[in-house]
Amino acid sequence: MLGRKATTTRLRFLSDTERKRLDLEKGSVKPAEIDRRRRDVLRFGGVLGLAALTGLAGVRTEPSVEEFGRAVRAATELKGKKAADIFKVKDTFKRFDVRKTSFARSSSDRNSIAYMALAKYTLTFEERVRRGEVGFGLEDYALTNAGRTVCMYTASGFGNRDSGLYSWYPLGVAKVPSGVAPLRRPPDEMSRIVKKAARTLGADLVGICELDERWVYANDERGRPFVFEDVEDPYSTETKVVIPSSFRYVVVIATKMDFDNIRYAPYGTSFVTAYKGYDEMAIVAARVAEFIRGLGYKAIPCGNDTALSIPLAIDAGLGQYGRICRLVTPEYGPNVRLSKVLTNLPMEHDNPIDFGLTDFCNSCKKCVDACPVQALPSGDPAWEGPTESEIKDVYKWQQFSDRCLKWWGEVGTGCAICFRACPWTNGIARNNETVKYLIKNFPALDGLWRPLDDFSGNGRLIDPIKYWESS
Repeated sequence: MLGRKATTTRLRFLSDTERKRLDLEKGSVKPAEIDRRRRDVLRFGGVLGLAALTGLAGVRTEPSVEEFGRAVRAATELKGKKAADIFKVKDTFKRFDVRKTSFARSSSDRNSIAYMALAKYTLTFEERVRRGEVGFGLEDYALTNAGRTVCMYTASGFGNRDSGLYSWYPLGVAKVPSGVAPLRRPPDEMSRIVKKAARTLGADLVGICELDERWVYANDERGRPFVFEDVEDPYSTETKVVIPSSFRYVVVIATKMDFDNIRYAPYGTSFVTAYKGYDEMAIVAARVAEFIRGLGYKAIPCGNDTALSIPLAIDAGLGQYGRICRLVTPEYGPNVRLSKVLTNLPMEHDNPIDFGLTDFCNSCKKCVDACPVQALPSGDPAWEGPTESEIKDVYKWQQFSDRCLKWWGEVGTGCAICFRACPWTNGIARNNETVKYLIKNFPALDGLWRPLDDFSGNGRLIDPIKYWESS
């Protein structure tokens, strides 16, 4: 059980709603108890669904993640639509300036909240280590930094376009043997080949879309515009960054983050999952790009750079946009990292999906209530956000990103409380096939799922002490 000092520290990390919900003086709910409650709720959801749906009597209530994802996508795809149709985009929309993103501002705009917050948050973590606070031990700090080993060693971190593993040019690993022509297959077969390879190479989810140029950033971090030209290879000059016009296809990759670590958010214990996610983004994107190059085609691997990942992931059928202001996937909720590979390899594209998330988010708002600084929207979508880091002329839920980053500076980590709280991360909304059917087809029941998710213990904060005590 945590002592008074640790309990007081924990209370500072929680929103008012979470404080009321958790009796922290008695210690947080044990993981085993959460698992027991989750199973009880899953059984209840299965019984409820089977009673309501005469056609599902023989359906197993807990399919594998792979089976579940395939079934959802087959049943909910929106043929003929794109992210721009789902979001609603004004004719006045202009491609977004990458220098306005929160992370870009944190390194360039010394007067911004983002700059001051991210300059502070590493120092805050280190100070908590020196004070010996629970969840911020030296082992937590070492684990966090070890999680980003690949990114730091290869210069493949956030926003490092055409650098390290994100090189726009062949790494020389995969080569076409002399005298062998590039692989030729019909687009649908080529799509299957690339997806199979991507999963083998580490992608947890993979989809393919046509490149919508609206989602390409207006310019790079130096202000040079991204332009498309009829050339063989990408290149850069002092005044522009050129993407070949033939790069019309995008392989969008999702790598899941560690759920066990997310349950300790926002403690330092949990922060490794974000850094490890950046490592895995770079590794898998580089592998997929080299595979495509090895087939005889061109490829540009990207992390958070070059183009907006979320609308491309929506176009590729990986998930929907949620109130949490992130992509939410049926399999792992928002608990994923996104990367992508632009290529000239012709492939059949996937379609967006609609598994009922918008109606669900309208009712749930668990992420909103969990956020300690009200950085997530409680109301309707809007055409523009409260800061310049939010995209204008796209009708969507808009985040208060400055509040979020300021909180990062206070807590010393990337927070992720909202990821922990979301019922789709590992809760009732994801783990039961019958419940998923009801969410999609019976929105009138949406008010039921959050209370069930709360009762099951999903989203509860776990004492960070328990992480190092477990095997």
